Amino acid sequence: MKEGDMVEIIVQKFGGTSVGSVERIKRMAQHVIREKQKGKEVAVVVSAMGDTTDHLTKLAREITAHPPKREMDLLLSTGEQITIALLTLSIQEAGFKAVSLTGRQAGIRTDGVHGKARIKGINPSRVREELRRGSIPVVAGFQGITDTGEITTLGRGGSDTTATVLAAALGAERCDIYTDVDGIYTTDPRVVPAATRIPHLTYREVLCLADSGAAVIHPRAVFHSKKSRIPFRILPGLIKGEGTLVDDNIHIADRGHAVGVAFKDEVVSISMEDAAYGLESLLKESLEVIHVKPDLQWKGQDLTLTVDASDRSDVEHLLRDLGQEYSKKMEQAKVTIVKSLGSDILRFGVRSTLDDSGIDVFSIQEDPEKVTALIGSEDIYRAADVLHTFAGLDASGAKRVVR
Repeated sequence: MKEGDMVEIIVQKFGGTSVGSVERIKRMAQHVIREKQKGKEVAVVVSAMGDTTDHLTKLAREITAHPPKREMDLLLSTGEQITIALLTLSIQEAGFKAVSLTGRQAGIRTDGVHGKARIKGINPSRVREELRRGSIPVVAGFQGITDTGEITTLGRGGSDTTATVLAAALGAERCDIYTDVDGIYTTDPRVVPAATRIPHLTYREVLCLADSGAAVIHPRAVFHSKKSRIPFRILPGLIKGEGTLVDDNIHIADRGHAVGVAFKDEVVSISMEDAAYGLESLLKESLEVIHVKPDLQWKGQDLTLTVDASDRSDVEHLLRDLGQEYSKKMEQAKVTIVKSLGSDILRFGVRSTLDDSGIDVFSIQEDPEKVTALIGSEDIYRAADVLHTFAGLDASGAKRVVR
């Protein structure tokens, strides 16, 4: 690249089964090379291969049931380093210049919350320098480093966040996220066969879907894209497909009542009887410090806190530190209809639909963006199915599955 030349930058992210083997990594290298051959500058972010993270976690738990989070971050960060080296070798073998970079080498700075750190900032000077030299930087996602030199990881789906933050720092044209699916659907098509791919969504819509449990992209990744206004696409890595484009250049007047149905099949509700005044704000502030996002509901003088099951031990530890007694703990599930702007879908309609299907509803919440029901885990797939139909999202002519 000559000094002064303005070349569009594309950030590509590869994860899931798309980097599950050496052969697949070679195929992903061809995606990178094709974009480079179009005259673009390409920066790449990758996840660990296949089930590497699960395998490394299992190894640690063969030694101790409760491995310290700092040591787990050091261990798990090695997964992405394997992938960046193999993808870089694949690109080089095809005759193109490439260099692998860890999160630290790529300038990714995080806070110190091990296991689910948040990116504080990024110094893209090394990545920019590699691009200037005509090289393709291949960056390890999911990881960063604190101001004191500690290695951290960003939690499940953190490589998506790395990609969108890097795209913002580079002023990229867009960010392409290659994954196991061919875009974002109205719900999980493995659960509801009548689900359909959505070609174009707004940042708000995708953020709400991701926050509510849609696993196709991490909520923090969407947050950073929305903030930077850099569009991203969810694309299939292993098959041909058009995927889903996410930006705000879309007319949504004809969207219908709902965008989609999302669900979380593993949440935990913890009840505190006769809760003291001010406890709600104290819990919100304390949980924000450790990056736990709770739902809090009052029923009389009792306060119920609902979090993802993966955050359960952190929450119980915090409650003990606060000297707060808690009673029943229930493993439950959440199903959410994400509404279109101005939609008149009401919680009464959601409740009656679930009631008519014989699904017990423990609680229900509504805000301008969504309606969420707390139900039993055993009913989650059936609930997603019937609410998908209720919201008018079923594909035309699709056959319903009786569960």
